[in-house]
Amino acid sequence: MVDLNEFALEKQCKYKDRIYSVRDNGSVLRHQKEGARPAPLDNKWTFGKKDDKTGYMMIAGVRIHQIVATAFHGTPEHSTMVVDHIDTNRCNNRPENLRWLTRLENALNNPYTRNKIIFLCGSLEAFINDPSILRQSASEPNISWMRTVSKDEAAKCRKHLDRWLQEDNKVKQFTDERKGIGEWIYEDNYSDGFKRPKESNWITRKSNKSYAQRMAEIEAENIRIHEEELALKDSLTPRAKQLHWKIPTEFPLCPSVLSDSPLQDYLTNLVRERTFCQNSLYHSEVVKAELSIDKNHIAVLTTASGVTHFALTEIRCEDRFFIHESIRTFFSEEGAEKYYTLSLGKEWTGGDVFEDYC
Repeated sequence: MVDLNEFALEKQCKYKDRIYSVRDNGSVLRHQKEGARPAPLDNKWTFGKKDDKTGYMMIAGVRIHQIVATAFHGTPEHSTMVVDHIDTNRCNNRPENLRWLTRLENALNNPYTRNKIIFLCGSLEAFINDPSILRQSASEPNISWMRTVSKDEAAKCRKHLDRWLQEDNKVKQFTDERKGIGEWIYEDNYSDGFKRPKESNWITRKSNKSYAQRMAEIEAENIRIHEEELALKDSLTPRAKQLHWKIPTEFPLCPSVLSDSPLQDYLTNLVRERTFCQNSLYHSEVVKAELSIDKNHIAVLTTASGVTHFALTEIRCEDRFFIHESIRTFFSEEGAEKYYTLSLGKEWTGGDVFEDYC
């Protein structure tokens, strides 16, 4: 456990009309309002309380990491920017683990996303120079929203990418015009849990193949790895298996014993606000669940972590196991409701939703 009093630097900032003192160990102290009596959380150093739904540390409904980032890194250039936890641990709010990013920069932190962009656009640099080249080729939900990225937003992203390139002491400046940002990203950059292809399959810089050929082969290998990670696997719950779930996950509400009506037994457990699944990075809660019209599966709508708000899962019982298939996540409640309805085999009469286009 980190000691509140173990710190080297303390700063002060104003965030959402409140004054905070902030330490470089990730703790904050909220000052009482001028002329008012102190509230229960005022004038006390704290790391915050963890929000079980999002995984973030909070103080009175405010995310601690946003306060720390403001104090140590200043206010963001734009109100739509988000704070990125570099090590992906949402409880680690030390300043060196935080940085302001645009949504595009945050997405391009993911090596798989970068690979996909390079595959579709030829190079990451080509996409940054002209984001419109993605519009005719991107249909995958995880990146299709990038079709609307403006040139200005892409230019801001490039500014940061160039800075990251210059700060990386492992990288030399490339003189070959084909060796720009795109190739730098792939060189020895398989952190964040992303698996590098086996050495025997890796296309090295010494290869006689063209840059485009090497990038295409890297993309193919990474897609294979990605698909392997998302294949049907055992979960952390004995009677449950997971499909399209990248992280080993526990399903606390899954029945441990099979009866003559296994899906009905599972459905009984799916009570609103109970924990549906949890793993090392997040957990989600039940919003609602129902047996499909054909009685072949349960559709479960849950909360989601990250930039999306809802997630849809279908549960089937096969070979004495409950198969949990992750269908997709949603930004809008209406979109979640539409695809939940369709999953049940019912007719949707509400028209188009945001998720129909991404």
